[in-house]
Amino acid sequence: MEDVISYELSPFPPALFEAKDVLLKADKPQLSHAIIDYCSKVSGDAIIDITPETERYVLDGGWLLYRLPWKLGDTYYGAIAQLYVDFTCRHCGMATVVFDGYCGGPSIKDSTHQRRGHNIHPVVIFTEETEFSGKKGDFLSHNINKQELIFLISDRLRKCGCNVIQASGDADVDVVKAAVETSRLHSTTLIGEDTDLFILLLYHAHTECKDLYFRSDKAKTTKVYDINRLKLILGDHLCSQLFFVHAITGCDTTSRIFGVGKKAAFQKLVKGDQLLQSCSNEFITPNKTRATIEDLGSKAMAVLFGAKFTEPLPSLRYKMFVKKLSSAKSFVTPECLPPTASSTKFHCQRVYYQIMVWTEQGGNMDAANWGWRVEENVLVPIMSETNVAPDNLLKMIHCNRTTGCTTLRCSCRRYGLPCHTVCGQCQVELCSNPYNKHDSEDDDD
Repeated sequence: MEDVISYELSPFPPALFEAKDVLLKADKPQLSHAIIDYCSKVSGDAIIDITPETERYVLDGGWLLYRLPWKLGDTYYGAIAQLYVDFTCRHCGMATVVFDGYCGGPSIKDSTHQRRGHNIHPVVIFTEETEFSGKKGDFLSHNINKQELIFLISDRLRKCGCNVIQASGDADVDVVKAAVETSRLHSTTLIGEDTDLFILLLYHAHTECKDLYFRSDKAKTTKVYDINRLKLILGDHLCSQLFFVHAITGCDTTSRIFGVGKKAAFQKLVKGDQLLQSCSNEFITPNKTRATIEDLGSKAMAVLFGAKFTEPLPSLRYKMFVKKLSSAKSFVTPECLPPTASSTKFHCQRVYYQIMVWTEQGGNMDAANWGWRVEENVLVPIMSETNVAPDNLLKMIHCNRTTGCTTLRCSCRRYGLPCHTVCGQCQVELCSNPYNKHDSEDDDD
């Protein structure tokens, strides 16, 4: 039985994925709330209820795009573009605005975009006379629409004296670098909403610089975070360790771990868990081998589930299964168990790659070597490299269809499994079971 439990027992790793190739959505604000609660107990002056005026402002362009409502019938070149210019100049003066880029090819955020429904709505070719119709969210969900609008708004902002930066891809690091660089000479406020920006600021900020604040105006009650003060409370060491806790428990490019919260992981770290501290330090160090990252990550996964770091994941899965089974009123679902060793391996590779991106230490690292594969010009997370169940169990499920497995009448397709040799007649070139396509490409002869 222990051997059986070591497999996924699902078409995808349910502790890390919500569907085939789709990462479990992370609860990112949970970490920022935990950090603020921790710092508030030390000092009450790091979170400000009033909005201080600063000499310079840096705006997350992604936040800005979604911040303002559009009116039906307004033209893109007219009222809509002017709306962003008026808002920026009125509230922030000649600010620095940093936008994401959407022309750079495959991105490690492709999976997140897929979950959010990106590129399923049509491309809108707009001219000076084109009026907005439909829904703003639908328009912005397509990368081409968003990029063309960014070009238009950027041009208008520059004409008004704003500094506009267009990143080649994800702009989080560029946004934070712009804010930190500006704070060397001027008191600065970074306006955005993403927890990633908050964590990045705590790492990249220099406490000897001018005042640096982070805020969002989304909530009814504005909270302003004094980054320099927060960094003094946390210390440089802990600020660098936050990357590991954030990434392994889920961000835009890594999976949330079912049943493991960011707050609990953060508390383990600040209370001095030696294994988590060691992993945090190693994962922020460049040029680590995949074997080292996989080994440390597997140990950290065990600790996050309350076990000793010496506990192998297959053994831990079985022990937790037996424990849950003894008190369960119904069957135990696979997502309630820790991830398998194979799915954890690729999860940890993605965690390390993301941290190297955040710290700008990745150099020539290729995402395709760190838990991703390229499929139709999109980066897709590798789920696992093992079968979903033991071979002798898989052989008990076979379809024997004669019509190409085009519907869910194929039992293999219905359960998310590939057809195999015992299926008989369906094993011809026309078998249409989509799960026949393996995650990893065949080796070239």
